[in-house]
Amino acid sequence: MTKNEATMTPEESVSGVAEPSDPSMFKARETELSQPAGELLDKYLADFRIQLEARARVKADGFDNVQSKHVTDARAELLASRLDEIANIGMMIVLPIGLFLFGIGINELLRPSNVQGISPGYVWVLLLGAAAVSFSLGVYISKSVLKRLFGRRK
Repeated sequence: MTKNEATMTPEESVSGVAEPSDPSMFKARETELSQPAGELLDKYLADFRIQLEARARVKADGFDNVQSKHVTDARAELLASRLDEIANIGMMIVLPIGLFLFGIGINELLRPSNVQGISPGYVWVLLLGAAAVSFSLGVYISKSVLKRLFGRRK
């Protein structure tokens, strides 16, 4: 261990650079500007403040206009996004299950050894599968129609 490492504070040993613990070590530099330079600086600062206030007003007006004019569009987009989530769930989960159930029911209905008719349990399976498939496809189609109707054009 060198002498410098032994005398370092914990803050210095972490960063490797001595941090000033006394703020009076660095005094503020007081520079006197000439009269024209001071006036020019004041003019630029005033112009900057005016531009900043104007931008804040425009931004506030823009938010007010968006809130008042596009409430219907925002609601439609919210509905479309919710339908999008439901359609994704429907297409990934409900549609395959519905197709599977529908296939079981159709298979039982069309089986050649089925002389006495289909049992009521398979009728329910067939109907449940058909309902799941139609629900899933209906939500998917209405989602795409809503996106086309209310989609933002840039």
